[in-house]
Amino acid sequence: MHFAKYVPLFWRAAWVGVLLLGGTGCIDLINKEFVAASGDATGDDTGDPNDTAPDTNPSGDSNGTSDPGDTSNPGDTDPTGGDTSDTGDTGDTGDTAPDTDDNVPVVCGQGTWDHDSDPTTACANWTVCGDDEYVAVTPSDVRDRLCVPCPKHASSQGPNAVACALEAPTFFGLTANAHYTCGIRTDTHEAQCWGVNDAGQATPPAGVAFTRISAGGQHVCGIRSDTNKAQCWGVNDAGQATPPENENFNRISAGGKHTCGLQSDGTVKCWGSNQDENGNDNVNQSEPPDGAKFDSLSAGGYHTCGILQNTNTAECWGLNDDGQSTPPDNAYFSVLVAGGYHTCGLAANGAVQCWGWNSDGQAPLFATTSITRLAAGTYHTCGIDNDNKAQCWGDSTLTGAPSNVLFSTLAAGIKHTCGLQANGAVQCWGAFESDNRGESNPPGGERWQHLSAGTYHTCGILRDTGKAQCWGQGDGGQTSPPEGVTFSRLAAGRGHTCGIDEDGKALCWGQNSSGQTSPPEEAIFSSLAAGTAHTCGILVDKGEVECWGWNGDGEFVPPSGVAFSSLAAGTSHTCGIRADDGEVECWGVNENKQSTPPEGVAFVQLTAGDKHTCGIRADSGAAQCWGQNNLGQSTPPKDAVFSNLASSGTHVCGILADTAQAQCWGQNDVGQSTPPQGMRFTQLTAGPQFTCGIRQGDSAEVCWGIQARNLWQ
Repeated sequence: MHFAKYVPLFWRAAWVGVLLLGGTGCIDLINKEFVAASGDATGDDTGDPNDTAPDTNPSGDSNGTSDPGDTSNPGDTDPTGGDTSDTGDTGDTGDTAPDTDDNVPVVCGQGTWDHDSDPTTACANWTVCGDDEYVAVTPSDVRDRLCVPCPKHASSQGPNAVACALEAPTFFGLTANAHYTCGIRTDTHEAQCWGVNDAGQATPPAGVAFTRISAGGQHVCGIRSDTNKAQCWGVNDAGQATPPENENFNRISAGGKHTCGLQSDGTVKCWGSNQDENGNDNVNQSEPPDGAKFDSLSAGGYHTCGILQNTNTAECWGLNDDGQSTPPDNAYFSVLVAGGYHTCGLAANGAVQCWGWNSDGQAPLFATTSITRLAAGTYHTCGIDNDNKAQCWGDSTLTGAPSNVLFSTLAAGIKHTCGLQANGAVQCWGAFESDNRGESNPPGGERWQHLSAGTYHTCGILRDTGKAQCWGQGDGGQTSPPEGVTFSRLAAGRGHTCGIDEDGKALCWGQNSSGQTSPPEEAIFSSLAAGTAHTCGILVDKGEVECWGWNGDGEFVPPSGVAFSSLAAGTSHTCGIRADDGEVECWGVNENKQSTPPEGVAFVQLTAGDKHTCGIRADSGAAQCWGQNNLGQSTPPKDAVFSNLASSGTHVCGILADTAQAQCWGQNDVGQSTPPQGMRFTQLTAGPQFTCGIRQGDSAEVCWGIQARNLWQ
């Protein structure tokens, strides 16, 4: 006999065993005993339902249900027939039917589960997860294993593996512009991008293989492997992402708001804007010279250059206010690269010659260093020397190439550079600024156990080492965690980050203008929450909250003498779940009622945005929000049950309890509320215009919105 257990926690599957009488054979047996028995109380009728004395027959009742005084049944401890410890009458040698008085469900044995809640059928064996699958739901006596295919670019670690092996991507092509980077994957030839994604420029089409790609201002174009036709994505306000339909290309180059493609006969076709950045017409960067044929081309911000066939001289067209379209006379080149407002050419002997805007030394009149490859940004230029090392010139904050890494290809954006190594791995360097979302952090093979997103940066704890790693804006040191420290939790604010180390103490780094990175030295914490310029933590010994940092709006002062189980911090308010009753108490700014939680409602998790707060209800697992709702951030979906919530700014995302997939609501202007479909997650975190999650199966970080990083469909 095996009845399903009821699991009270809402986010686990709730199963209720249906208790049924046995088949008609059991009923017939009872009827026969009624006829055969005289109803005496001597205790010698083993099947007499009217026995009121202990049964002297050690064989036990044949139906196991009607003798209230049965002492020979080793499972009976309750003389009233309630069988509080009867696990299925396994010791009653005469029992042939289920005991209808059993109140405690029966557990299936190890490796089996109650698949139909029918006590008359046998337990079913757990499903075995095979190759290229992982166990998404752990089996028990009331549920089977849930086997899910390993995410793309990850492989199984064996039968019934709890995780898949994450494979770091390698690339054979690389391109960069503005604040994002793209590469062509070695394994699939698909494009993969990372960095700012405010216009979809870092979200290439899935399932399309490319031979070449080129990144423009906010658009990317590539040459498809199957057709040799151009395909583009991202901003298309000037037609820069709408290539001609019936033209084939063997090279392509994207500029600020235009794109040019080189055809097999050497002719160039361009599309997109002919205006400069101020909207002035007739710049003509999309109008190549008539009749000219080229061996190569490169599009800059608002100009285009190419190397002419037969002569190897450069010819340029488009904006020329800084001389970027006026190459030197009698100069011969093997490679040309057009930057934002300057152009550089590589001569056959390895000498570099540049022309155009030279505000930071990015376009010196002549460089004699022997170079084999070139990449031009806006404020800097880089090349690969004869030793395969990167050398850069221009803005000194952008030229710090690693000295001990060898590269085969370079790609330069406005303020960052990425290099492709011989093994296909990518390494990047450059400057961070306010709208930077990780262009200097290529997708890697990291596995994560925890993530926390601030306003312009994100930090995570590596699963294998427990060390913290950060990316994004780092001008205040918020992306530079202490080395050699193992963390259990992190909390990222606007310009600071705090973490709990192995001793339970809080360590903080980044901006400290209001004391937000100066935690109490001897305090031991169980959890942390960071707002714009304040941080709060729950003390282990008392469960009370202690805060530090900015207190201009009262977010610094938690209620005294109240123990909390968890915290969430918004821009200028903080909320916590009381440990005694699960209800929420808030402090700080309350102009939009973000600090006025519902009364009489218990929660199991909280998340706070700019001017709103959301929580998961303890009774139903539904999300409930309060505070500002101008963009729908406080209107969660109905009938959805969540296991985790994350919010920042004006949107909220949650992990659905039944499928582990993400569902979001609120502002979605840059896709921050549009998670990848079909992907499962173990944890989410959100910045103002992006959301990141730890993907189930391989613990990879996946982001959507203005930031794209490891977005593997």
